[in-house]
Amino acid sequence: MTARTQELLRDVQEKVCFIPCTTRSVAQYRRLQLLPDWQPQFALVANGGILLEYGHVDEAWYQESLQLAEQAAEQLRLAAMLLEKAESRILPVKWIDRLFLFTKSDAPQQLQCQLRAQLDLMQVEVLLHGQKLYVLPCELHKGTAVQRLRCRYPKDHVIAAGDSAFDVPMLLAADYAFAPESLAEVLQAQQQKQLIPDKQLVSEAVLQALCQ
Repeated sequence: MTARTQELLRDVQEKVCFIPCTTRSVAQYRRLQLLPDWQPQFALVANGGILLEYGHVDEAWYQESLQLAEQAAEQLRLAAMLLEKAESRILPVKWIDRLFLFTKSDAPQQLQCQLRAQLDLMQVEVLLHGQKLYVLPCELHKGTAVQRLRCRYPKDHVIAAGDSAFDVPMLLAADYAFAPESLAEVLQAQQQKQLIPDKQLVSEAVLQALCQ
């Protein structure tokens, strides 16, 4: 995080309910510190499958997420079996908070193609982030998390920011979205958006706009 981003974040968190939304597990998220003297009231982790309130798991939310993941249980088990056999895998296959699969590969795109050819993509999706490979239930993504938040807080206006394929469902579900120009094509259905030139740092551009 740049010093400027930290400065802007300090200003923004006083004006809005700032909710981090990440694919990180609960344990990974708890290792983060956005500001030295501040913890967000809410955080969505495990790709939106777990809601934290001041660091504590909302059990009702988590149980609902487990039910959503269960709809793809057969395909997730098949994916786990295929990943265990994959020669390009360089990390053990992990079940993240019992919701989705994660591993690493030294040939991630090839492995992604192989999985997509063998799995039911109506039930699961296979996403990459560098060497990291994820197999996630189609019903459990950041867009679903936004919709579930709306059920709890129906009067709130949702502004989302993201820069990867993991974030697209969230950006589409929000009232207004910030994203880099590289996501322009997949965000055509989102009319209320601001695209940030690739030469700009996304975090600073988003926070600067919110501070205005």
